[in-house]
Amino acid sequence: MYGYSPSHNLEGYINNSLAVFNTSEYTTAMGPVENTNWPDTCRYRAYRKGPEEDKPYSFNQQFWHVFTARLAFILIFEHVVFLLTGAVAMSIPDVPLEVKNQMMREKKVEKETLFENEMKKIKRERQQGRQATSPEDDGMNVDLERAFVQPRPTPDFATLLTHHHLPHTPPHTPLMTPGRSYSREGEPCV
Repeated sequence: MYGYSPSHNLEGYINNSLAVFNTSEYTTAMGPVENTNWPDTCRYRAYRKGPEEDKPYSFNQQFWHVFTARLAFILIFEHVVFLLTGAVAMSIPDVPLEVKNQMMREKKVEKETLFENEMKKIKRERQQGRQATSPEDDGMNVDLERAFVQPRPTPDFATLLTHHHLPHTPPHTPLMTPGRSYSREGEPCV
């Protein structure tokens, strides 16, 4: 309001916030019965042009300034709330760390179980095939459990976070030759 006051104080604030209406323009539907003691003008709360200006009673420039300030406040407030709720939502994880670790453990156990079942299935098929032919004829005397590299235990998610790096992965074991025996680590036995 200081910007609209010529003295830059609150002098004239009430008059500034009230619009002027010419009482001679009252119609019977708008106001009370005709009275000779009426003043020439009355004031009401609005930012509108006076009756003597061009386009009387239309919104004045101050109305548009106030309207723009209100709209800007709403937009800024909405964006601040949006940013704060987004920051809070990002800081709170969707899945707790304990649940995430449990899910990783269950997935690992599931893979190991699937691997063991496949190994049993292959052994069974081999044994059924060996019963039909002699072991020397098939040329595959490889111990299947030693032929495949055992899955390395993976650390849980919390360990990865505390060490800030991925665990060291050993170099790949070379392909194994049929007919040779191998240690648990995949090294050929002498």
